[in-house]
Amino acid sequence: MNIRGTQTLTAIFTEPEPKLRKVNGSFLEDRDMAMCYRFYFYYHIIRQRLDDIPNIMEKEFYIGATTIFKRLTANDSLLKDINQNAPTRAQLRKRYPHLNWD
Repeated sequence: MNIRGTQTLTAIFTEPEPKLRKVNGSFLEDRDMAMCYRFYFYYHIIRQRLDDIPNIMEKEFYIGATTIFKRLTANDSLLKDINQNAPTRAQLRKRYPHLNWD
């Protein structure tokens, strides 16, 4: 049975499919790498608490804490490499001079 107006009502009250944001940029790998080094800095050099780091990094990278953790876990091999090489503040400063490493 086709009742007049059902399509309109269905369209109004149906949950819209979530729109996936497509990020288009060639700098995402660079950003993710910088986030990994920054995470290492806060966690190993500054000895910041793990639950405080995302709040700080949100302000630096302009993305949410959830996204930060997703990107860090996606780059776990890079984090392991950074941790194994244990860069100093001077090395971090040289790699990313635009960030404050003090």
